[in-house]
Amino acid sequence: MKLNIKRRVLLWSLFASLLTFLLAGAIYFYSMSGTKDAFARQWAALGDNVAESVGEISGQDTKERLLESAVLKAHHIDRELSLIGEDAEYIADRMSMLLTSPEPYPPRTLQSTRDSASIPSGTPYIHFSPSLASAPIGSDLAEEIGTAGNVADTLILMSQSYQGYRSCFFAASRKGFAFYLDITEDGKGNVLPDGAAREDILSDFDPREQPWYEIGRNASGATYTAPDPGIDGRLNINCVVPFYDADGFAGVAGIVIPVEDVYRQIAETVTGTSDIVFAVDNRGDVVFSSLESGGLAAAPADVDIRESGEESLAAATQRMTAGESGVVPVTVDGEAYYLAFAPMPAIGWSFGTLVKTDTVMAPAIEARRNVIAATNGFRDTLEGILSNASRNAFFAFVMAALLLMIASEPLASHITNPIRKLSDGVRKIAGGNLEYKLDVQTGDEIELLADSFNHMTEELSAYMKNLERSTAEKERIRTELDLARNIQDGMLPKDFPQQREFDLIATMRPAKEVGGDFYDFYFLDETHLAVTVADVSDKGIPAALFMVIAKTLLKDSTVGAKNPEKLSEAVAQANEALISNNQEGMFVTAFCGVLDLKTGKFLYANAGHNPPLIRRGAAFSCFEKSESLMLGVMPGETFPAKTFALSPGDALFLYTDGVTEALDKHREMFREKRLKATLDSTPEGTDAAGLIAAVQTALESHTEGAEQSDDITMLALVYHGSG
Repeated sequence: MKLNIKRRVLLWSLFASLLTFLLAGAIYFYSMSGTKDAFARQWAALGDNVAESVGEISGQDTKERLLESAVLKAHHIDRELSLIGEDAEYIADRMSMLLTSPEPYPPRTLQSTRDSASIPSGTPYIHFSPSLASAPIGSDLAEEIGTAGNVADTLILMSQSYQGYRSCFFAASRKGFAFYLDITEDGKGNVLPDGAAREDILSDFDPREQPWYEIGRNASGATYTAPDPGIDGRLNINCVVPFYDADGFAGVAGIVIPVEDVYRQIAETVTGTSDIVFAVDNRGDVVFSSLESGGLAAAPADVDIRESGEESLAAATQRMTAGESGVVPVTVDGEAYYLAFAPMPAIGWSFGTLVKTDTVMAPAIEARRNVIAATNGFRDTLEGILSNASRNAFFAFVMAALLLMIASEPLASHITNPIRKLSDGVRKIAGGNLEYKLDVQTGDEIELLADSFNHMTEELSAYMKNLERSTAEKERIRTELDLARNIQDGMLPKDFPQQREFDLIATMRPAKEVGGDFYDFYFLDETHLAVTVADVSDKGIPAALFMVIAKTLLKDSTVGAKNPEKLSEAVAQANEALISNNQEGMFVTAFCGVLDLKTGKFLYANAGHNPPLIRRGAAFSCFEKSESLMLGVMPGETFPAKTFALSPGDALFLYTDGVTEALDKHREMFREKRLKATLDSTPEGTDAAGLIAAVQTALESHTEGAEQSDDITMLALVYHGSG
């Protein structure tokens, strides 16, 4: 039968003298007091250290999830708005084609704002500036207006994707006429105002005098304006693109979307209505926001929040316009928030989401509170047990003092040694050794206390291991992405043929772990070499999967045609196959060519891809721009093949838009002009490897360590002839 402390004191008192008993009693109570203080200090330190560590880990994990969410939302919104930019570029391309190649198109007459008091929603019409309407129109200009009126078909086609949203599609010529197609919210009614408002438009409105026209004139591609009040007073965002005729700049085409519809169309579906979300352009203007008032509400141009009186918000906006991402504390309209932001590189904006500070830090505060509560509860239990033990010992001493005058030193030692052993164990655990186990076997409350303490450390150790497993899971995902990158890299041919007739080198560097660009080359027979460079409309794993399908279909179609002259049919066949199972609406631009090694004849088809460059002699020149759509967009699309002859020493340079759109730290693109200058600077007769190396060196010098924004793929082919 195990004895408790009280009975042990009584038994030992039988063998001690009163004097020794009193001395041992004094030693005992002194030891208990010191032990209690040591427990309190060590346990308080342990509780604070564990609580602080758990709070920091929980708070950091919450911020990381907030940043990951912002990056994902920015990617989605960037993609949606870049589609509007692609639509505006398509309108501009069609206008350029009508003005530079008008022969196949008969004149087209549209309703005019001067002749029609009512124009239904969804109907294309023409507007003449006051200066053009007040003078006779010459025959040449009238013929140009009639031919350009065929852009109405393109405006109608574009508008079908915007039904249910108030929007405007336009093409404004530098000569004073402009084509429009307006859509009302319900798709019904007259798009022209009545009475005096209509007269003001006829007498004063000239698109060439609008701020967006000058922005479009100076743009090199799709550019988004800051919010600007429309005729109805509502804020609009204009996506503008210049178009050209034989003399150069000919006007500006674009799409107008109200700020409120941008938020309704994009932000609500991507982020949910409970978030506070906004976006700023590179000028610091708020282009759309879920807030209707305050410092972050969408407002007309020239409201730069980088100059906000709230310093934390102004500093964060500086980082946003610089293309950075992160999570920082800010003050907005007097309230404290955490701002998570990420860039939208395709359109040059930055996306931000605001979460109140209390919401972000709530998990960390709660975790710290729980740990402190647990440690305080255990400390209270410990103090209670020690107090009970002291009280019981006191009564035992009093009773024994009445019976015995002899005390024994072993009595105090036997009682206090287990407690000191327990105190030493607490010091080791407080030092960070959560695997240490207390071994106290007294059969009484001290042993119960040690067992409780061991159980507590096991729970704390298990909690820390769970945190370690969470970190290990993130490492596993990163390892799987590395494996996916290796698999994709293995699918691209690396055995570059170096034959007497030609030499060829290609390279692909993804922006993420895996990418959507690819290149390919293979022989159709002994004398015909096929080459391909393509770019899928996205990045990451979805683009990589679509890239595998597109690469396989293009090669199978080309090889299966069994005739190099049927390249156009092979590309069209691959287009139909991609469309048949393209549920995600992805597409791919591709340049495919076949070189006859004996004659130097080069047959090619361009499906919406960047025009390659060709070297004849010492200088490079660009191919003509493709007039075909991308693969995977429209069934029945044709891809006419074209031919030219290569002479010995001529070279081809194929690339994706990751080369010309590479950004430096100031968000400036590399562009086609710099690419041509780089290639022109290479010595005459430079081989394929030398051309690739020259462009790679120029790209590294341009970006200067800036983060790669898109996949970069290049292929160089130098023809030596068959002699």
